[in-house]
Amino acid sequence: MTISNKSKQQDFKNFYQKFLTLTKSHGHYGSIQREAILRVLYESKTHLSADEIATNVRKYARISLHTVYNTLGFLEEFGLIHTVVLPPFKTKTYKLQLDYHDQLVCIKCGVCIPFHDPQIHKREEEILALHDFTAINRTIILYGICATCQKTASKKKNGS
Repeated sequence: MTISNKSKQQDFKNFYQKFLTLTKSHGHYGSIQREAILRVLYESKTHLSADEIATNVRKYARISLHTVYNTLGFLEEFGLIHTVVLPPFKTKTYKLQLDYHDQLVCIKCGVCIPFHDPQIHKREEEILALHDFTAINRTIILYGICATCQKTASKKKNGS
């Protein structure tokens, strides 16, 4: 095991302890399955479908797809995961929300491009203050067509 792997494992342990503290304060407790799902999400650099999460979790623990969906719903309630609905608007993908960011989602290939715009964030703060509203989670998802798919469509249109 390399030092970076030890560091990553320690980072996850610290994250998981914070998760347990949060959930215990609301009357929920940890489980091997929840820990394994969180580990898969924590280590993933991309959004994963429930099936992909289940496949990866099975490296750590026995789990059913039903349990994965229940846990993802639980994590959504706590605002701990970022959910994106991919084309054809049926497949949900999930990513642990460790920081605040918004998404550009391509409706052709499903690529998710995270972005953060300080002006948008400032305007969100103003809107929340104007309505005396406390946000527990906020995400902007803009659906469109990515540059790669636009180029592919342009080539097909031009007969290349």
